[in-house]
Amino acid sequence: NADNSEIPELPNNAVVLTLGGNEDSWTFANSNGQLLGTTDAKKVEWSSGTTTWTISIFNGDATIDSTESSCGYLQYNKSNPRFTTYTSKQTLPQIFKLS
Repeated sequence: NADNSEIPELPNNAVVLTLGGNEDSWTFANSNGQLLGTTDAKKVEWSSGTTTWTISIFNGDATIDSTESSCGYLQYNKSNPRFTTYTSKQTLPQIFKLS
């Protein structure tokens, strides 16, 4: 909607991630139970590498940081549409609750 508090309808190819874990050690699982992980900067894989993340939210922007500091932050690349990890903050993702 206009204030970005809800997404009224997801596209068919959307990947919904379920948040698990706890503070300073969050996990993101897909519908098959695979955890989102990273093995290095610009290397995101399912159930591989470090699969825990820290999350902080400020003004609606989420900083999602791998607990392995050399892997960087989870971000969206607008030029080459995809999510991956970067070692500098560029485009911070938004987090929405599915209700």
